[in-house]
Amino acid sequence: STSLNQSFTIANNNVSNISSNGANANVAGIVIYALTSVTCSDNIVDNVIYTGTLPTQMRGINFGGGSLGNTLTCSGNSISNISHNNAGGTGVVVALYLFPNTVTVNIYRNHIFKINGTGNDMIIGVYGTSGTGTHNIYNNFIQQLSAPASNQTLSVNGMYVAAGGNTYNVYNNTIAIGQDAIISGSTNFCATGFYHGAGTLNLRNNIIYVRAT
Repeated sequence: STSLNQSFTIANNNVSNISSNGANANVAGIVIYALTSVTCSDNIVDNVIYTGTLPTQMRGINFGGGSLGNTLTCSGNSISNISHNNAGGTGVVVALYLFPNTVTVNIYRNHIFKINGTGNDMIIGVYGTSGTGTHNIYNNFIQQLSAPASNQTLSVNGMYVAAGGNTYNVYNNTIAIGQDAIISGSTNFCATGFYHGAGTLNLRNNIIYVRAT
């Protein structure tokens, strides 16, 4: 028998050294799609690399699903070295991708760093694009994002939220882009610490630093 009231925990795993060059590949360190409450905590995802031209998906942690009354929690994870290494390629490289249903989502105390692409790539630390619930995103540290050959108008983004049905409560995060050295890209290059496309937003007490040309 099954129950939609079950709760699952994915914790204390080390997922590293994943690579692919397959055409239109889906590449990710951890993928979670749940119909219940899920906690994803204290995992290490490191060195996820795609060397092909056009990845269908390129992600550190892919986290979504859930149903009304459930909670999705992603906390204390380290996500690093997620890379699209193809100078002639184009892709969207995401450290933490959120695609929940109608649920409460708690994202906190995650460290995201060294997310990059060498081609015409779009780089995102935390990406929320679906759902009709509440996202509580707080006390995360995002740094060292780069796309030195990107010609995208949104080349590098610390956080990107754009689901019209969601409420985003974004508090006490630190986002540092270009703190080691100034980042740049191709003609249309643009870097944002935080991008809000849609949804209700409460953005408070964050430290957002961007040094780019």
